[in-house]
Amino acid sequence: MEASKNYNMIDFPKLVSLYLEDKKDDYKNFPIDLFPPQVSNYMLELRDKVGCNPNYMAGAFLNAGSICIGRSKGLYLRNTWKEHAVFWAIIIGEPGSKKTPSTAPFFAPIKKIQSDLLKEWKEKLKAHSPDVSEEKPSEPTMYVGDATIEAYIQKHSQNLRGVAIIMDEISGLVANSGKYNKGSDIEKYLSAFSYADISSTRKGVGQSSSLFNPQLSIFGGIQPAILTGLMTDSLINNGFWDRFLFISGNFQTGKMTLEDVSTNVSNDYDSYIKGLYELVSETEFIKENGDLNVDYYKMNPEASRVWYDYNSKIEDMINDHSELSSNMKSAYSKLSTYFGRFVLLMHILDDVYKYPFQRLNDCEVTPQSVEKAIRLVKYFMFQYELISKDVSAEKEAKNILFESRGMTTKEKVLLLHSKAPEMSQRVLAKQLKISQSLVNKYLK
Repeated sequence: MEASKNYNMIDFPKLVSLYLEDKKDDYKNFPIDLFPPQVSNYMLELRDKVGCNPNYMAGAFLNAGSICIGRSKGLYLRNTWKEHAVFWAIIIGEPGSKKTPSTAPFFAPIKKIQSDLLKEWKEKLKAHSPDVSEEKPSEPTMYVGDATIEAYIQKHSQNLRGVAIIMDEISGLVANSGKYNKGSDIEKYLSAFSYADISSTRKGVGQSSSLFNPQLSIFGGIQPAILTGLMTDSLINNGFWDRFLFISGNFQTGKMTLEDVSTNVSNDYDSYIKGLYELVSETEFIKENGDLNVDYYKMNPEASRVWYDYNSKIEDMINDHSELSSNMKSAYSKLSTYFGRFVLLMHILDDVYKYPFQRLNDCEVTPQSVEKAIRLVKYFMFQYELISKDVSAEKEAKNILFESRGMTTKEKVLLLHSKAPEMSQRVLAKQLKISQSLVNKYLK
């Protein structure tokens, strides 16, 4: 029986034009030097003292920053093209790779802010009288851990600056989608990624809800084998996985030491996040039409040129004459979207939020922020290529192993190697649940 190759992520380009003179090895690990010292120092402290993974920590900070910024800040790329700080990030690692210990510290101040807001809200509820015409105060929500699309729309409608989804296991987002509407939750999320209005009607109940101008960031972790199983044709073809920023651990998880994390370094990060949230919140207001006012930043001419030149390189990769598959074109087109979002984030971290000064600067985007965003695009481009290759290799291995009934482990290793000689020994070992050294022994 010939192994079936019914998968969609096996064709990969050589991205010479986009990596330019860089070596791909430069992008195996997240460039945490892009972040302010209050952030990068905390990452280094946790890496050195707790063994936390810098790649995972950086992914968590991307989303923590996006939650603080919310929808009231945006970036003009063109008069018809605007972006906000919305990131869908997924960290990928085996059990024991310290995904949660690496990410929890970076969401801790966010959770503290939400806890404080809830306490204030409860006090306001106590003081609120149902007899007065004053509207009942809405429950403040910065993020949710799990929610149906109906519940999410309700939460977000009461919190116009945006509501993020933070989950330990991102697989739950897929599993919980469509509990009441046969899977159409995924389509709602896809629309929200592009800020399109979404609505939902719960079947059998008749309750309808709508959300205008959504600001939805998503963050979660997943094990490689589970990700492979969820890389179905439908979720690849509809572009669901293309919207995620993949972050691999790349064996950067270390060991805990006797020395504890510096309280000063930890407090610096907490103060940085709290200050960013508070200063952005102070500038927010609701317009007469009931919508949140948005302040849009613009690039100066030099920055605009740098952005245009690099974005043109991405467009060349995905135009009609490109040899890439439609799935790869879709993935790289989303990186063009993220390019603008990275520019906005870097601009706010570099020039708008001058910690510890208690003010936000109103200034144009500089070329330096665009150059930093380019480094992020390159990192995530490499990550997408890396993770997609692993997923494709694992799918190919499973297809080939359909032929292996009755074979010994050594015969299975030789079969996989003969059918897919480019498959790494790491993938071979993982599929057969044996050590990599044993695979190497059999192949000698």
